[in-house]
Amino acid sequence: MNHELYSVYDTKSELYTLPFFVNNKAMAIRYFSNWVNDRTHTFGLNPEDYILFHLGTYDDTLATITQDKIESIGNGLQFKINEENQ
Repeated sequence: MNHELYSVYDTKSELYTLPFFVNNKAMAIRYFSNWVNDRTHTFGLNPEDYILFHLGTYDDTLATITQDKIESIGNGLQFKINEENQ
């Protein structure tokens, strides 16, 4: 089975977080969105500093990682929910 590999880039430290695996892009966006909207999470404190990236695909039957290109999914502010609408 293939799993999608994602990481969050911190523009201030200029480092990527440890990668995480999810089934698809929608799940990665949901996780990232939850993190940037959580005021107790590091990403939620400064969402403008973080960018979600798709790194590649992991095949758990062959133990291989395939990476065509690193793709930016979006900055934390793009996934921030307007608190007035909650």
